[in-house]
Amino acid sequence: MNHSRARHSEPDSYFVSMSDIMIGMLFIFILIIVFFVFQMAVRSETIEAYSQQAIKQRTKILQEIKQRLDQDGVQVQIDEVHGIIRLPEGVLFASGEPNLTSSKAKNAAHSLAKAFKAVLPCYVFSVQNTPFLSDPSCQGSRKVYIEAVLIEGHTDDDPIRTGGLKDDPKIDTNVKLSARRAANTYHFLMNSEPALKDFLSPQLVQSSNIKSGSLFAVSAYGPSRPLSDIDDSLNRRIDIRLIMFMPNTSEELSKLRKLIAKSRRD
Repeated sequence: MNHSRARHSEPDSYFVSMSDIMIGMLFIFILIIVFFVFQMAVRSETIEAYSQQAIKQRTKILQEIKQRLDQDGVQVQIDEVHGIIRLPEGVLFASGEPNLTSSKAKNAAHSLAKAFKAVLPCYVFSVQNTPFLSDPSCQGSRKVYIEAVLIEGHTDDDPIRTGGLKDDPKIDTNVKLSARRAANTYHFLMNSEPALKDFLSPQLVQSSNIKSGSLFAVSAYGPSRPLSDIDDSLNRRIDIRLIMFMPNTSEELSKLRKLIAKSRRD
C-alpha cells in the first residue's frame, strides 16, 4: 500500500513543480515588462523636459532680440506661441517693393543682423558640429539649440499688374514677390554680419557626406497665410520663425548631450 501511494504521488509532485516554475517565469516576465515600461516613461519624461525647456528658452530668445531692436528704434512684434519675430509692412519693404532700398530699411535689417549675432551663439552649433560657444554664459538652462531660422515672405492677395513689377517684370505673382523679399532679407543679413553664416544646426548623423545644416533659410508664401481678412497691411510682412531642435528619441537626446560634453572636454 505504501509503495502504491508513493507511485501515485510522483505525478502530483511533478505537476506541482511545473506549476511553481510557470508561476516563477510569469513573475519574471511581469518584472521585465514593468522595467521596460518604467524605462520608456523615464525616457519620455526626459525628452518632454527638453522640449518644454526649448520652448521656454525660445520665448526668452525672442524677447531678447526684440529688446535689442527696440533699443535701435526698430518696431517689431513677437508671436511667442509660434516662435516668430514679425516685421510689419514698412519696416523693410514698402508695398510692391522687392528690394531694401531706403536707409531706414537697411538700418533695420542691420540691427536685426546685429541682434542675431549677439543673441544666437549660445543656441547654435559650429562647423565642428559642436556648440558654437561653450563658455560659462552658455551653460545652465541654455542647453537647448535652434534647428532653423526661417525668413518667410508674405504678401496680401492683391494681384500684381499684368507684365509684372515696373522695375522687375519677372516678378508677376505675389509668391515671386514674397520669395524675392525673403531672399533679399537673407542676403542682406549674411552680408551685414558674415558670422551668421557659421551658425549651424546640430547634426546627429555622423557621416563624411553629411555636414551640419545651415541655420538660416528662406521660404515664400505669397498671400496664402494671411493674418487678417480686413486689413491687408497686416498680411504684408516678413516673419522670422525660430524652430528649436527637438530630439525624436532618447537616443538622439543622448547624442546631443555627448556632443555638448565633448566640446567641453576639447
